[in-house]
Amino acid sequence: MPAVPLLRDLDLSALESPAVLRAAIAASRQLAELKGVLSSVPDQTVLAVVLGLQEAKDSAALDGLVASYDDLLRSTVADEGQQDPVARQAVQAVRAAHHGFARVRTSGRITGMLLLELQGMVEGQRASYRTRTTGLTMALMADLETFTNGVLPTPIDPLVRMAIVQWQYDRIAPFERAPGRVGRMLTAMAMGQHDLLASPLLLLSRAHRETRATYDRLALDAAHDGAWEPWLRYWLSAVESAAQRTRGAVADTRAVMKRSSRAIRRRLAYADRPLVRSLFAHPYTKIEFLMADLRVSRPTAKRYLDGLVSESILTKYRVGRVNYYVNEALCAAMNALDE
Repeated sequence: MPAVPLLRDLDLSALESPAVLRAAIAASRQLAELKGVLSSVPDQTVLAVVLGLQEAKDSAALDGLVASYDDLLRSTVADEGQQDPVARQAVQAVRAAHHGFARVRTSGRITGMLLLELQGMVEGQRASYRTRTTGLTMALMADLETFTNGVLPTPIDPLVRMAIVQWQYDRIAPFERAPGRVGRMLTAMAMGQHDLLASPLLLLSRAHRETRATYDRLALDAAHDGAWEPWLRYWLSAVESAAQRTRGAVADTRAVMKRSSRAIRRRLAYADRPLVRSLFAHPYTKIEFLMADLRVSRPTAKRYLDGLVSESILTKYRVGRVNYYVNEALCAAMNALDE
């Protein structure tokens, strides 16, 4: 591991140039608009699925792990032995992101122990720091925790602090497997910590994917030459564009839900709100999901799903011993997020 500076040794007074502050204000404005849009959605279950999977998919790709939407959604209904490993980890990352965000909103703190817990949720097993540099990593992570949560000697904008935390986490790379995944959850958790967002729905990894070479180059310039302003402006601009993109994704998803809900209720007399909600909470669903969500018997759940297939609202597939049903309209909207 190359030498990594302690954040407590940074000269914070030199970081907030006028250009950086303007970028922070622009990003904050877009985050406020996103927060307002999300607060107008009483039930964010479907958005958590759609946007959560998009962010997890893009975050995995940044670590060189590629899975399609079909892989991700199939893994939610497949037996464990038939799940794509990358897709399974991405789905686990969605759960981890929401768990971490809720913990930070409750406690007000982002701790090294929480990050270890989240890494374990992503990997599906108990996580630990890199074995060959455990002592150094623990010291750097303790410094990162203090910087993230503590009162700074020179007050700085919360978003500027977040950019520095993200930069430092990437430099530490504390985990062997998918080292950046939890680091990218840090941004949403820190926004929750500072009440900039009320849920971890921010499509930030796409912005970094599209400009990966710039991300890496500016991060190295900050490390080697102390060129902080370009990195901070880049990172803040990425947050601004991510908030704008997320607002568009929210609008598109809600439009699909509205059209599909009307079509379902028009064609099926038994299609009440809980059924529609279940179909959108599980873009790929199966009988067991409907039984649990609606508290109905297997024959009733099967009758509901087969009725939706006959009305061309769902498409039925079989893989191995599993029948699953696809909400094609919602899946098309999710794939459109990649365009």
